[in-house]
Amino acid sequence: MLFNLQEIKEQYNASRGAREIGKWAFALGTFGLGGLYLWATTNIIREGEIGLRQTASGEMVLLPPGRHSNFPWESYPSETKSLSSKAITMGPYKIITVDTGNVAITNNRGVLEILEVGQHLITDAAHTFKKLLSVKQETKKLHEVNAYSSDNVGLTMQADVRYQIESPELAVSRMDNIEEAIKEIAEMNISQIVGHHTLTEFAPATSAVIHDTHAEGISALLSEIKNQITAQLAAMGIKLLNIGITSWKINDNNLAHELAQGAVVKSQTQSKLMAAQNAADVKGIESRAEAEAIHTLAAGKRAAIEEMGQAFQHVARHLDGSQDAQAMYARSQQIELVSHAKNANLFFNAEGGQPSRLPPVITTIPAASSSSAARN
Repeated sequence: MLFNLQEIKEQYNASRGAREIGKWAFALGTFGLGGLYLWATTNIIREGEIGLRQTASGEMVLLPPGRHSNFPWESYPSETKSLSSKAITMGPYKIITVDTGNVAITNNRGVLEILEVGQHLITDAAHTFKKLLSVKQETKKLHEVNAYSSDNVGLTMQADVRYQIESPELAVSRMDNIEEAIKEIAEMNISQIVGHHTLTEFAPATSAVIHDTHAEGISALLSEIKNQITAQLAAMGIKLLNIGITSWKINDNNLAHELAQGAVVKSQTQSKLMAAQNAADVKGIESRAEAEAIHTLAAGKRAAIEEMGQAFQHVARHLDGSQDAQAMYARSQQIELVSHAKNANLFFNAEGGQPSRLPPVITTIPAASSSSAARN
């Protein structure tokens, strides 16, 4: 076959349009696929989340919420985490969230560092996070404390301790596990102080059975325990708020039964004494009430008599020097004399024998009186 250059040119030129269309179609397809690839590889970080991406140079970059594209010279985001977590570790970064009432314990290249309330970003990989520590008031239940009193009585006690960390740095530097250390200190002091006292010193109900002493009660024991623990915890940056013994029992059941019987007898005796005292108090109240009533009545009578006397005095002052009053008095005296006289015919003048200015007094003597006078 002869080589025909002209024919080849004609055929090439005839297919130029198809070639152009194919080239543009390939170009558009390539760009379209590239766009789809970039769109498909974008990363969406939602609100409340944070992402981390490493660039081609090896630098770690934190990504905020949003859509983030990835180009060939950049790596994909390594991870996405929620900001609701209290401690987030992403590559060399650490995000620590400290709520109110807590502090964060960190170690910055061997140096203890306390982070206060807030959200903290740590960019140094050598700065490590240890734990969150509560500085609020805490109440912990202690383990059962087995102790012996000074008179060798075995006891089992249950107690609660309430405290608050005032110096986190001092507490962490002194104790690794603060909660367990506080429990051990409290339990040890309870056991030691109980060993310094007899049973009757903190159990008044047993004094009638074992010893005849004046017990101060368990409150005195608690006060001593509290003072001892307060001093020890204060040196560690912890404030003891309160300690309470919720229950205690005697390990020897026979001894506990005897003490309980003695306590019952003592309680009954005290109840009878209280009843007798109450009865005596009631009698005393009744006696005082009766005496007060008599005194009140006497005072009333005395006041009435005084008022009557004052009234008589008032009348006497008004009638003093009145002739009519004197005449009335004289007539009353005459009537008295005549009514009591043995001889009804006798008449006595109340004015001492002088002629009276009053009219004659006519006295009617009853029949019984007349007969009596006749016999006389």
